[in-house]
Amino acid sequence: RNPIRRTSITNLAAKYENNRLTVIANAYATLSQDKVKETEKSKYKRLSPSLSLSYALFDSKKLRVRASYRDVFRMPTISEEYYKQVGVELKPEKIKQYNIGAVWSSTISNRIEYLRVVVDAYRANVRDKIIIKTSTGLSQTSNRGEVSMTGIDVNTNMTFRLNENLKLDVAGGYSYLKAIDVTSESDKNYKDQIIYTPLHSGSGSVVLDNPWLNFGYSFVASGERYFLPQNTKSNRMDAYSDHTVSVNKQFKIKNIQLSAQADVRNLFGENYSIINGYPMPGRSFTVSLNLKF
Repeated sequence: RNPIRRTSITNLAAKYENNRLTVIANAYATLSQDKVKETEKSKYKRLSPSLSLSYALFDSKKLRVRASYRDVFRMPTISEEYYKQVGVELKPEKIKQYNIGAVWSSTISNRIEYLRVVVDAYRANVRDKIIIKTSTGLSQTSNRGEVSMTGIDVNTNMTFRLNENLKLDVAGGYSYLKAIDVTSESDKNYKDQIIYTPLHSGSGSVVLDNPWLNFGYSFVASGERYFLPQNTKSNRMDAYSDHTVSVNKQFKIKNIQLSAQADVRNLFGENYSIINGYPMPGRSFTVSLNLKF
């Protein structure tokens, strides 16, 4: 059908800042229009305000607390809008979100060059949540009336200086997200976790940087999810984790900058699916070489 989407985004921003306090306000105006075979298909327009505050508790500014509010919307993507169940008209998601959090960063010692810890808690209400579910190999996209979301995110980054030539970068993150359907108390899935949304998830990485050969390890992990709206045992998908190791080297030959990398993905060959019925690749090997003139 070759749909064409034209989108205009205009932003009006204001910022106030003093020694400890930073306040930022934004107002996004979005106008989007889709055309299919020269016929106007969908048109979206919305004003999306947001406000954020950040305050340093001490003169050193190592610890800051922050809060934010945003009222935004998300248009259906081209795939969601035009490759869906026939006869279903999608509406854009409308999101109101409140967030409070804290950020701490500092140099601890000569060994620990950098440490940053970020903790955020948020509450969001989503109307017309766009949900994609698969059945017998076909994807169906629809809106769920109302979804309530409560979450906590914890992220940390650290840099260790082992010696003059060795540096270790460590990063990790954990997310708790309770996203439940609160459309109607009469629904069988009322207050059930929405599909493909784990309650717990996380990721991490370690990179050893040195003059000879850089080594990296990373993983992503997800808790149990459900592929249909009702949170029953038969609709449950198992938790999984995916691990990757890599080595890379950068070097220069005359005026050419080269970068070579080798990866082993899904290191332990775990059999898992992110979307029900679509298994992810097993263990795989990739080698890449990039040249920059």
